[in-house]
Amino acid sequence: MKEKDPQPRSGPGKSRSAAEAIIALDRDLMKLLVRRTALVARLREGRGHASSPAAIQAEKAVRVAFEANASAFSKDPRFTGKFFSLLQDLVLLSREEAEKKPGFVLAPARKPVRLHLAGPGSSRAARMWMSLAAMSGAPLVLPGLPLSEAVLTCAKALNQAGGVVEWLSEASAALTVAGGGVPSFAGKTLFLGEDPLSLYLVCFLALHRPGILRLTGGPELKEADLAGLRHILPSLGARLAHVIPHSQGLPANLECSGILPDTLVLPADLPLEGVCALLLAPLVWDRPMTFNLSLLPAAVATTALVELSALFAECGAGVESRGPCLIYAPQPLRIPESPRLPLDPILSAYLLAFPAFAGGAVTLEGRWPAYLPEAQEALHLLRWAGLRLEINADSLSSAPESSPPGLLPPEEPEAALLPLAAAVLARDRRRNRGDGSFLPAPEQAAAVQSFFAALGLSLDLPEAPRRAEAKPDSGAGREPERPVPVWICPNACGGLALALVSLVRPGVRLANPDIVTRVMPSFWSLFNSLPDGVAPAPPPPAAPEPSRLSPRRIRTEQGREEPRR
Repeated sequence: MKEKDPQPRSGPGKSRSAAEAIIALDRDLMKLLVRRTALVARLREGRGHASSPAAIQAEKAVRVAFEANASAFSKDPRFTGKFFSLLQDLVLLSREEAEKKPGFVLAPARKPVRLHLAGPGSSRAARMWMSLAAMSGAPLVLPGLPLSEAVLTCAKALNQAGGVVEWLSEASAALTVAGGGVPSFAGKTLFLGEDPLSLYLVCFLALHRPGILRLTGGPELKEADLAGLRHILPSLGARLAHVIPHSQGLPANLECSGILPDTLVLPADLPLEGVCALLLAPLVWDRPMTFNLSLLPAAVATTALVELSALFAECGAGVESRGPCLIYAPQPLRIPESPRLPLDPILSAYLLAFPAFAGGAVTLEGRWPAYLPEAQEALHLLRWAGLRLEINADSLSSAPESSPPGLLPPEEPEAALLPLAAAVLARDRRRNRGDGSFLPAPEQAAAVQSFFAALGLSLDLPEAPRRAEAKPDSGAGREPERPVPVWICPNACGGLALALVSLVRPGVRLANPDIVTRVMPSFWSLFNSLPDGVAPAPPPPAAPEPSRLSPRRIRTEQGREEPRR
């Protein structure tokens, strides 16, 4: 008889051996995931969502086989479906592949910046104005907004439904909505990208007409929990039918009866994006409505009302506030030709932070949205970084403070502002100052550690500072910097933060600079033209394709040409 392998009875030895086995198994799993990701990309022939029919059938066969095999290991079909979706949308790059890539080297001019430019407009406000104008058949021009993927995807969805949204000009960062082409959603299939606001806008704007609308999206919306949307739709004469059984996100069919109630109580689990979209929709429904906001969290209700109040006033909407209720009276809208967009507080914060790393000054033209919680947190973080801020009605400026006020660091920054806080901490480590008073929360430590590794720094507290007062690095008389590994940035804000730190630690490398251009296409042109930031605006990364335009060809960001229909 074969002897059983001896097993440790108990104690730390057994725990260590089990942990080591799990670590080794995880390493093998990661290698397999890299191989699987490469095969999925091959299966889709590099065409992303526009896969060939043969590739679609092959992917369907893979899913059927996966579910059959998974049934022997798990009896939870919901877990099986979510796990397969996660695997199919996973994008991995092995360390060997990453090290072979030269990366995008960040080595800006190390001089005080002198930036005076139009600040990035809010893409959330832009999409609400764009949707309202398209559904009203009114002409509209939106200048000064970053032509991000979220804006482009929303424009394309409106065009696929019959609207006409196009560029004002090839060199202008502006969208125009041509009057006359009113979208009709019944019977359409719309791709809504990654952002939930576009999903909520399309859903609620479509409710006043009967029909079925097919909704698809990227990985974020596939895994999104749309419980708040599912809970409120039956009260609006509609329902959301998920295509994949036991799924919580997209793809899904929106089935609308076109029968709307006179009054509605908004559920507490409807997120801010959903509340903003729903409060906007009655302007298009053109019927009397009463919304009760008493169940919403106070912060969500207040933010949505303040953000939409300016829009209601500008378009002459018949909306009256009585206690916790909003009362809508149908009346013709007066859509302004060029509404005034507030600044995007997150993107503006990263631009305003340049003087904290290079000196000089930055002025952004635009209206600062002080009513947003993330805007208040951004101001606190910039002041903590040592900047003096001047907020006017039409502009916002930043410059180094001669005597910093000694503010406490943020305890747990919002996810979009965490890279900025990490960049300030890295700056202080590079200059051998700072008392380590900002330490990321445990759930944020891994992201900050990855950011520090890209800079050749450690998150551990440094030794005592070598000098009490430090000046910005000039680069003169310094030893050459040691090379650092190319960094695969997890999100756009991480790339913006790395660009800031490169002003005091040049030579860092970014593997995927395009992740920044998806949110702010003009950023690298601005960054490469520092300290003045005078550079021609780049062409938009992709154009929303109005269904009624004559065919022509558009050069995309990757350099290939695609037909415009």
